[in-house]
Amino acid sequence: MNNGAIKIPDEYSGEGFNAINLENFKWNTCLWEIESIAHDKIKEISFQIHRYGKEPSGGDELLFEIKDILFEEVECDVVHGWLCAPEEAVFPRSGYFTNGTKTSIANTASSDFEIIDANTKQIVFNDDIKRVDSFNGSFAVLDFSCLKTPGCYRIRFWKNKNSGFPYRQ
Repeated sequence: MNNGAIKIPDEYSGEGFNAINLENFKWNTCLWEIESIAHDKIKEISFQIHRYGKEPSGGDELLFEIKDILFEEVECDVVHGWLCAPEEAVFPRSGYFTNGTKTSIANTASSDFEIIDANTKQIVFNDDIKRVDSFNGSFAVLDFSCLKTPGCYRIRFWKNKNSGFPYRQ
């Protein structure tokens, strides 16, 4: 519930909604960006489960523990449709599944990118940036799905690689 300039629920009973898939039998750390939902004066937040039949990987009971809820103000990404700010990349702040597809959408003229281990600062992956033209627009796709080692990483690409300075990291 938001009691700021834009009320939630609104006059049509519209509310903000976010779905998160959880991994069974494991503590899941979830990050939720609510940029597109009014949140200048949050009054209430609720958690609900929607279950339609028994999940194949689930047990006979559901148990959720929710702790350490934090509200933080962060610099928002500029995203309009599929287009992000110039020389920026957008990606899920909640991360990627270890064995899943890992892609980022970028608005850059760069031709290649690197994935850097955030702790060791070592390059762990590099590849060419793919260009995609679709009904959603024209944009760059950074695909690092073959990176399977869990960890904390940064995406880096250059406006001019010969300058020696990363354009965006």
